[in-house]
Amino acid sequence: MGSQPALSHQRTLVAVAPWEIKGIDPAKSGIIFQRMEIVETLTSVDHDGNLIPCLAESWSTSEDGLTWTFAIRKGARYHDKSKVTPQNVADSLNISLGKPGMLRKMPIKSIRAEGDNVIFELSEACAMLASGVAHYTACILAPAAYDNNGDVIRLIATGPFEVTRFELPQKIKLRAFRDYWGSVSQIRTAEYLAVARNETRALMAQSGDADIIFTLDPVTLQRLKRFHRIRVSTTPLPRTIVIKMNCTHTGMNTPELRKALSKGFDRKGIALTVMREEQSAAQQLFPPALGIWHLDSLEQPDPTVGSYKSLMMKQGWKENSEGYLEKDGSLLEFTMTTYSDRPELPVCATALQDQMRKMGIKLNIAVSNSSAIPQGHNEGTLEMGLMARNYGLISDPLGSILMDYAPEGGDWGAMNWNSPVMQKSLAAIQKTTTPEKYAEHVKTVCTILHDEMPTIPVVSYVHSAAYANDIVGFSLDSLERSYRISEMRWDH
Repeated sequence: MGSQPALSHQRTLVAVAPWEIKGIDPAKSGIIFQRMEIVETLTSVDHDGNLIPCLAESWSTSEDGLTWTFAIRKGARYHDKSKVTPQNVADSLNISLGKPGMLRKMPIKSIRAEGDNVIFELSEACAMLASGVAHYTACILAPAAYDNNGDVIRLIATGPFEVTRFELPQKIKLRAFRDYWGSVSQIRTAEYLAVARNETRALMAQSGDADIIFTLDPVTLQRLKRFHRIRVSTTPLPRTIVIKMNCTHTGMNTPELRKALSKGFDRKGIALTVMREEQSAAQQLFPPALGIWHLDSLEQPDPTVGSYKSLMMKQGWKENSEGYLEKDGSLLEFTMTTYSDRPELPVCATALQDQMRKMGIKLNIAVSNSSAIPQGHNEGTLEMGLMARNYGLISDPLGSILMDYAPEGGDWGAMNWNSPVMQKSLAAIQKTTTPEKYAEHVKTVCTILHDEMPTIPVVSYVHSAAYANDIVGFSLDSLERSYRISEMRWDH
């Protein structure tokens, strides 16, 4: 704490973000409640993307992976001072299981309390259960939070901050929970304020009407750096812009060709010109925030456009007067389908078009809606797709990988590509009960995806914030689970 702690106690930290509060039920706005550290889950994620205990002190699974046991933290209390018990934790989880959310996507047969534990019985092994229960829709609320129908009537949870007032849909007022089971926050009062317009949020940062502004566009971030009372921070998100390829198409039908194509891309150039952030260049699908799913040993090589052209020339392709490759009177030509829901995608496609031209490829761009990519996949007509894929719905992207890289492919993943070795590892992952074996299989999967490149990562999105320079301990969560306000303090 600073030399004048009384000031710290009096000042309210104002955090501003674009998202309105749709209601007090975590099924509707739980992501905001989790970010503001109001609600907690059985497990959580540390700064390195590793799963850690939260309201469960530990967990274990049976040898067949069908029974999971979570030891409930002793001494934890809800915001109304009532005790956290295995029975009321199981009751809260069963209510969540009956609502839309992550729990319903997992093969859960039953959840019950037994002694000091909460027991999950599954219909089939599910290695990502411990990650799944960290999702905000699986947060634990007190018995008094619900009416007789299981509807949430008060937000009474266990996090470092408790709600003092809702002003829906824009504001939540909070204070530090003095009976919190962990370290009590040095920021004693806080507010969440929803402000949709980027420019308005920026003006609030400039004027000092807000202390932390989340999610600003790159141009605004650069401008805010000029103000002495403001600092800016960015970190890559596990949402990656990926090229999906028809792996039977000429020019993309071998791992060597796909890797040569990948080596020809100037990712840093796209990162700077399109995403306005050099660190968003993505050599692999998963950023460091996803822990063991990130391969630490990969380098960021300089682009080499000649290797792709050389490989194709060995197959009889020749360069024409315009620099494109052709064979038997046909150009080497692809159509890349993308969509404008995310405005950076068409711009990124244009940059890739210019870079592929240098490799001898004529790339046509078709801007449609996002459904055009899965439709083209299922009809077999898609040649290339450029898409944004979110791998950070939970801290473990296994669910996305199983959907995207199934033997028959996936709408948002591989097309006409399969690896029996990788399928064997994916099957083993789901039945693995030890972290060491799990990590070993994950490395195999990630290595195969990088070596065979059924999809090519280009750049990742970036999480950004501007914050007052008298905040100490600020950090950004790459998984966007928490604003980490309880780890901050005022510098006075």
